[in-house]
Amino acid sequence: MDQLTQAMEYMRDHPTQSFGVAVAVIVIYFLLNRKSRLVRDAERRIDELRQERSDQYKKLRPPR
Repeated sequence: MDQLTQAMEYMRDHPTQSFGVAVAVIVIYFLLNRKSRLVRDAERRIDELRQERSDQYKKLRPPR
């Protein structure tokens, strides 16, 4: 509990550094959780294929 109190006092005494650390943590979290370009391209291609396959059933002739 004493360490938490010291950390809170440090953040109160140095708000600029605390803000910088918070921004850095958010940016690192975003970069680590971002999907790679390969995965994004694969998901885009899968969506395109699904769209093409669904279109072929919409273009069928109506039954007689």
